[in-house]
Amino acid sequence: MIAHNPVMLDIYVNPHTDDVYTERTIASARSTGLTLNLEQLREFAADVEELSSSLWLNFMQAVNSSDSLFRAYAKK
Repeated sequence: MIAHNPVMLDIYVNPHTDDVYTERTIASARSTGLTLNLEQLREFAADVEELSSSLWLNFMQAVNSSDSLFRAYAKK
């Protein structure tokens, strides 16, 4: 994700107090206005890892089932 989207530093200034707040984000290269901060990126990465693990486990269960098409094909 980072390889295809620029890392940005968002700077927010309160015009009444001149307080400055900065936040590192990753901007979407395809959809302007969409950004992710580091915490959101970590949550996204964890969700992707969980989904990947779940898909792999389901795939392996399907491959190892007795009526698996993969087993039938491998025997040919």
